[in-house]
Amino acid sequence: MRNHSFDILKLFLALLVVFIHIHVPWRDSILPLTRCAVPCFFMISGFFLYNMDKEKMRQRVGQGIRRMFNITLFATLLYMIPWILHHMQSPDMYQIDFIDLVNFVFWGIPLFLPEGIHLWYLQAYLYVLIVVYVLLRKSYFNRVLIIAVPLLFTLHILWKHIVPMFVTGDTLTFALLGYFPAYLSIAFPAVGLGMLVRKY
Repeated sequence: MRNHSFDILKLFLALLVVFIHIHVPWRDSILPLTRCAVPCFFMISGFFLYNMDKEKMRQRVGQGIRRMFNITLFATLLYMIPWILHHMQSPDMYQIDFIDLVNFVFWGIPLFLPEGIHLWYLQAYLYVLIVVYVLLRKSYFNRVLIIAVPLLFTLHILWKHIVPMFVTGDTLTFALLGYFPAYLSIAFPAVGLGMLVRKY
């Protein structure tokens, strides 16, 4: 039976995500609340991924990997279309090089829209699913969750206070310092917390 309370929560979280990216008169007041939206989405995903039967859970995670890979691929191809059109008109506007590939693979910065760094969560969730898929083969999977979730959340809190001290407005620097840990310090512990809530 479908749990509609989750649907209502996801609608509320989706609105918070929208508020992160638009300017409204009371944006400064609501901005601190909006930061919980993406981690909560990760937690909900972990909640629904968990299954006492590890083999069934592994199948579900495998399906999630394929789905997220397709979504990431679609987003990349979608951004390619306007890039090609602009590139035909102005070839020197933006050239893709090795650094762009590295940024795409490791930091989640779209290849054809460097400003679209907010799509980091696509790769973050994909990588977390791959890690979970591998760990499910191990007998210590649950112990890893119990240890890693609080440890990584703590590291994230420390990171959020340390990075702003050294980063000003440089997008690339922010990506290198601020978004790389997102795979481990936000996505994995949030998904893991959702799994632990479902388990216990």
